[in-house]
Amino acid sequence: MAIQALRLIVKYFTRQASLSELDKLSEKMKDPHTREEFENYAKINFIIDYNIKKFNTAKSREQLLAFIDREKQASRLRRAVHLMKYAAVLLLFCGGAYLVYEGFYEKTSGSITTTTIEVSNIKPGSDKAILTLQDGSHVDLTTENITTATLKNNGKTLSYNDRYADDTTPVYNYITIPRGGQFQIKLSDGTRVWLNSETKLKYPEAFIKGETRSVELLYGEAYFDVAPASRHTGTKFRVIHPSQEIEVLGTEFNVRAYRDESHIATTLVAGKVAISTGDIHYILSPNEKASLDLRDHKMDISVTDVSDEISWKKGIFSFTGMSLEAIAKVLNRWYDIQIIFTNPELRNVKFNGMISKKENIEEILNLIVSTNSINAYEIKNKHVYIK
Repeated sequence: MAIQALRLIVKYFTRQASLSELDKLSEKMKDPHTREEFENYAKINFIIDYNIKKFNTAKSREQLLAFIDREKQASRLRRAVHLMKYAAVLLLFCGGAYLVYEGFYEKTSGSITTTTIEVSNIKPGSDKAILTLQDGSHVDLTTENITTATLKNNGKTLSYNDRYADDTTPVYNYITIPRGGQFQIKLSDGTRVWLNSETKLKYPEAFIKGETRSVELLYGEAYFDVAPASRHTGTKFRVIHPSQEIEVLGTEFNVRAYRDESHIATTLVAGKVAISTGDIHYILSPNEKASLDLRDHKMDISVTDVSDEISWKKGIFSFTGMSLEAIAKVLNRWYDIQIIFTNPELRNVKFNGMISKKENIEEILNLIVSTNSINAYEIKNKHVYIK
């Protein structure tokens, strides 16, 4: 394969290709050797590997080229926006993100869409948290590096030294993750917890030897990698929520319990957990998800793709069959914004895709626009209007 074609493919994946270079790549894709090399590069990438499981590669290639042709005809009048949409299509198949709308391939480009953006200071989320001590005082873990005899904070992770409580009454602290934040904490027993945006966890500075190790997820989403009971005289680990309890011996699992959602989702990655709520008791197996409906307190157990459920921990938004309304809630928390639908019907549009949490909100919105599922969006301060 010619060196020029290889360079074009590399630029394609790294989002550096210009409009003319994308035109050249479209032509070179007619060559079977170029297509083969394209597919080899695509398979290396984790996200496109996920996409290949869902879609036929050859078919996706043809749909991509057809979409490029349509966009070239419709977007010549707005070259800058055109390049942004090309980047979105590029990511759609081969880069840091892809997003597929059910009607994407059936729709053709209509009138040119427009967006209105006032000076936008919307940034992706970052590591930030507030520590509330038992005496009620607050510590901003984002700005204060702390090292004491019992703990250490480096601005990303709050770590407690391995130890047991000296007293029979544990000292409880709270760690709160605001909208637009994420953080990690290592508890005194060695358990590691990843905390997502808009989450609050209550925990003891040190557990009491021989007693059940308990923490309380007041709201939000957390991923637990629990230190084995064998390291702690056989004591179990318990995660308490006002609507359910999870008991484990040593395992990895994710709990999503946001205040604006009607379900609590518990997904088991490895090991074994027992979930209890009222008279309901269930033992989850790996790759199972328990969904508790807070309206009628019924629990549904299903097999799930664990990678989708815990992708946030790895810096990726994963949307599988998710409505635009549900996606908006995720974006609201991470970017600390408020998405408003001017057309209520858009709330129910379904998507499949993966997007890096490092993307700017405008890039994600342009990606959604490129699927032809919405016409445009408007940003005013921290309000985003979907049209």
